[in-house]
Formats: sequence, C-alpha cells, structure tokens
Amino acid sequence: EMAILGEGILASLPPLKAGDDFALLSNSGFGNLTGQTVGVSNEGCARDDYASLEQSGSATKIAVVRRGKCTFREKMDLAALAGASAMIVFNSGSSAGIFRGTLGSEGDISSYIPCL
Repeated sequence: EMAILGEGILASLPPLKAGDDFALLSNSGFGNLTGQTVGVSNEGCARDDYASLEQSGSATKIAVVRRGKCTFREKMDLAALAGASAMIVFNSGSSAGIFRGTLGSEGDISSYIPCL
C-alpha cells in the first residue's frame, strides 16, 4: 500500500503493481518513502520550476513533474537540488499510459533519488 501526503490530504492508494500501474525509470534510486507530493511548474526543466518544492515546509517531498522537453536526468537533478526525496513523472494530454525511461548512467548512480 502506498500513502501519499499532499497539499494537506493523506490519500491511501491500493497496492500498485510495477509494470501494470507504473514503471521505475532505469537506474532509479529505490526504497520505501512516505512524503508530501509537491507539484512542479511547467515541465520541470528550469530551476525556477521547483520553487514550490523549495518553499514547502515538509521534511520529505516528492516532486510531481510533467513529462517533456528535457531529460529525466535533468528533471531528477533539479528535483534533488530543490530538496525532493523522490520524483514522479506523469504523462499529460493525449500521451496517457505507462512509459519507460532512463536516468542514464553518468556520475554516481547510487546518489539517484527514486523516480517513477
């Protein structure tokens, strides 16, 4: 079961199955995490897009980022820099459904935050 605390709401989701409901990005960090979801502005390709994360008072923040324009690795780096402990990337518009992606393998992948 996954619990997500967001914008003052605690939502309990039914068990999610990897591959059916979501996919981890290749080389993603991993672990168990409960935190506050915080929406990211625009497509999360600029430092300013993460201002809401930096302003959040929550100790554990999960960045919720729209897919598009820049790499998943760029989004992860910016989210982590803004204090996110994890990142959820979602499709929007007519691009619904599960997608697969990678964070690449440059640098120390052991420092990558969990990303799906």
